[in-house]
Amino acid sequence: MRGVDRRRTAGVRGTRLIEWINQMLPELLDPRPYFANLPDPRRETRNKLHKLHDILMIVLCSVLSGVEDWVGMEAFAEEKEAWLRGFLELPPSMTR
Repeated sequence: MRGVDRRRTAGVRGTRLIEWINQMLPELLDPRPYFANLPDPRRETRNKLHKLHDILMIVLCSVLSGVEDWVGMEAFAEEKEAWLRGFLELPPSMTR
């Protein structure tokens, strides 16, 4: 059970463990709630085109896909724009 806090599973056995995993799985798979309440340190300007949690999700998805730099993250976001729009609140055109 890689990635699961073993202290939280102490005493949970067999079918109870499976039930616990099924209950926790949506929470473990969707990182958006963890980003939702982060304060945005950026200044308020009209050039602020994307929400902070959208940027963080693009960074997370691109890094998990093997991207290692900002240029690659931009290319990833452009290539996967249609997919990202399925779960992010992106402005009408991601690229200017």
